[in-house]
Amino acid sequence: MIKTIIFDMDGVIVDTEPVHKYAYFEHYKELNIPVTEELFATFTGQSTKNVYQILKDKFDLKEEVNDLVLRKRTIFNEAFDTKPDLYLIDGVEKLIKDLYNNGMELILASSASKSTIDRVFNRFELNQYFTHKVSGENFPQSKPDPAIFL
Repeated sequence: MIKTIIFDMDGVIVDTEPVHKYAYFEHYKELNIPVTEELFATFTGQSTKNVYQILKDKFDLKEEVNDLVLRKRTIFNEAFDTKPDLYLIDGVEKLIKDLYNNGMELILASSASKSTIDRVFNRFELNQYFTHKVSGENFPQSKPDPAIFL
């Protein structure tokens, strides 16, 4: 019998992709690096840390990966509350409430940073339904590596 449901966040609970994309491309402009849409598409599902490690290697960036991550996060956070294109995926709030009310344990396993997870969960009042929230920033490899689920 199923007792626990593990959710991803981006693309399952909420679509933060437009805000992330905006923040990434604003940062790329600041760094003066030519990241194309094609290259950007290869980053799907990667943690921000992994994305910036790839970019640091590819473009010989002098900044430390953690500093790059923090700058992108700042841009994201500034845009988070003002961009209108951040919303829950249709039907997911009802699903979460139904599962919770039927005794399911709900856990989040996301490549997103803990701060992004917290911002989304606070904005949409989801904390009460989930027993655990696990961030990909706590693991050396992003999904699909199974460590976050284990």
